[in-house]
Amino acid sequence: MKTIKVKTVDFNSGRVSEQENLIVRLLRKKYDVVISEEPDFLIYSVWGREHLKYDCTKLFYTSEPFSPNFNECDYAVGFDPMCFEPRYLRLPLSAIGMDASIQDRSGFADIDMDARKFCNFVYSNEFAGSGAFLRKEFCQKLMAYKRVDCPGMVLNNMDSDAIPSRWDGDWYGGKIRFLRNYKFTIAFENTLMDGYTTEKLVQPFLAGSIPIYYGNPRAAEEFNRRAFIDCNQFDNDFDAVIEEVKRVDQDAELAKYMVMQSPMRRGYDFDWESRLLAFLTRMIEDGPKHYDHMVWKTASVDEDRPNTLNFAMYRRGLAEGLREWKEIAIYGKGNFAMKIREFLELSKIDTASVCLVTKKSDAGGEFMGLPVKAIDDWRPETDAPLIIAAVREGSQEELIHSLMDRGFRHFLSVNDFLAAVIQGEPEHPQAGNRDGRQG
Repeated sequence: MKTIKVKTVDFNSGRVSEQENLIVRLLRKKYDVVISEEPDFLIYSVWGREHLKYDCTKLFYTSEPFSPNFNECDYAVGFDPMCFEPRYLRLPLSAIGMDASIQDRSGFADIDMDARKFCNFVYSNEFAGSGAFLRKEFCQKLMAYKRVDCPGMVLNNMDSDAIPSRWDGDWYGGKIRFLRNYKFTIAFENTLMDGYTTEKLVQPFLAGSIPIYYGNPRAAEEFNRRAFIDCNQFDNDFDAVIEEVKRVDQDAELAKYMVMQSPMRRGYDFDWESRLLAFLTRMIEDGPKHYDHMVWKTASVDEDRPNTLNFAMYRRGLAEGLREWKEIAIYGKGNFAMKIREFLELSKIDTASVCLVTKKSDAGGEFMGLPVKAIDDWRPETDAPLIIAAVREGSQEELIHSLMDRGFRHFLSVNDFLAAVIQGEPEHPQAGNRDGRQG
């Protein structure tokens, strides 16, 4: 078995487990994979810029709506519906893990659609991408017709324990079990991008719930439009979409017909794993050499491409979202809190009163010009303040649950990626050796 040296960087995890991602696991089927600080093959994603330290063959992989920059990478796996052989493979997140069993709808034959609850909305991201704003707007419009259950942090109106936490090992299965209770599921992507389809559309199909889908304008090239309500079919006119939802809701036979439809179009290729392994094998067998892509001179974050979740769009969206609030509280006194405070000042967000809240032992005085109040003593000026959880990621879930127990419902979680995005494009490292040391 051939030995290859591999490393993974810039994924949304600081854990050692990122070295055992999907691509590494597939490579182990054919190769003796050694995780090395001096790799022949580097796998990287969108959650950092560490890959710029390495001078070797690079594979870009994304499950986010970012397009590959072939000035930076030699090979890429992504969403874009483009042909760039042999250097590119289109593999949307919606395809991964899905098999032909999704086409078998016999398990839903006995469902009484009228006995199901109306609709659900499961989201915790309120700011990342235009879709995050639009799905909230759509849900609020739909609520004028009937109640929509919202167990997530956005528009929360029910017990958050109704669905497993996203940190839970059974989150995926638990979410599908939750969706089974509903006739409709609001399934909006973070952004509108050709080819960008995620699990948000697949999960309702697995649960026998009808997706109300906003996202990939070309979704109907792979998915059967008779099985879901596609906002693209209505030119993303939400009033027209809601009229269609009402029509289906009031016709139990039509709703059942949609659930019983095979979600994927005839001829869809479910063998994503073999296609990905074949692509990786070609990359490996070409040898540990890379294209002359001049990475040190041309690398940059894709700031301006329309309809992709790039850093500039994220910053603009975050600023626009924060300006909607009349009161903002930052929870924490560390690095995340500093970055958020600086972002509020640089973005000239002066529409809201801002304070810093924390546990009683850390309260008192000021932090970056803000009064520091104990959470137990804090009396909000408004009925619905936004609390920004600016503590380390491992503590955020416990913190947010404790705040929800106190009656708070609106949160923004800060992680390493968000902190990097709001402070702008980091400086690029100079060309160095493979281990990142300067030459």
